[in-house]
Amino acid sequence: MPEKETFKALSLEWMDAWKARDRQTLERLTAKDMILFSAFFKSGFVERDQAIQSMMDSFKIYHYRCRFINIMVYEEFAVVNSILNVSLLSGLAADDDAYQVTDVWKKYNNEWKLVCRQPALSTLIHA
Repeated sequence: MPEKETFKALSLEWMDAWKARDRQTLERLTAKDMILFSAFFKSGFVERDQAIQSMMDSFKIYHYRCRFINIMVYEEFAVVNSILNVSLLSGLAADDDAYQVTDVWKKYNNEWKLVCRQPALSTLIHA
């Protein structure tokens, strides 16, 4: 069973790829059936390709800081709960907010892939 540090590194690599607008790394780290749940989308969620395209087109991260709260590792899955402080520019406005984020990683052919991400804006959390 992998160490919790594995999932910290994967989560940070994913965020770094988003910040760098590195589509190739985002695609490598996400499962083809990945779902992103977010109030930013009218339907409340989007599938992988639309999520990545939206990240490339509509959201620019300037800075982020991640605090890992809980990491639960199972045989074929891992659940990562974190707090992300993110400075970003979206199609709506510039934000510098805290988000509670849940990531679910699944093992596919000996590789860990992000299958689900759910960020939620938190007005109760401060830097």
